Amino acid sequence: MHRVRGRFDESKKSVKLLEEEICGLRKKEMEMPESMDDKREQFVMQCLEFQRDIDKGENEVVNLLSEKEFLENEFHLLDERNNALKNFMLAFMDETVQDLLDCNSGVDYEPRFILGPFRKLYLLSLIVVEEFGLDPSCCHHAGK
Repeated sequence: MHRVRGRFDESKKSVKLLEEEICGLRKKEMEMPESMDDKREQFVMQCLEFQRDIDKGENEVVNLLSEKEFLENEFHLLDERNNALKNFMLAFMDETVQDLLDCNSGVDYEPRFILGPFRKLYLLSLIVVEEFGLDPSCCHHAGK
């Protein structure tokens, strides 16, 4: 009898454990849709946030491309202005040196003996010729 009672108690404990396990599984089963809904909602929120980040990134790219185009145009305009100024300076220097040489056409001199502002203009013309890599023979005064 003692044995039967012991087995009965064990069976009771086993049934109780199984009932608790079944109860836990039912509870999990009931919580599962709620958990899935929460996870689905989090996923949707993350997708929307990701989409906003993409849109924000696209706007940044558009802005950067616009700025790049603007800067390229500015560079092109400045390059044109620089070339125009360079051409003007070369023409001015060529004309000034030619006038200087015409004034002194009968005088045999060396550049180191040129006096005053004319010496500065002459030296400046030499710097311009060298700076822009020009051939000195292309200037009017090169052959004189």
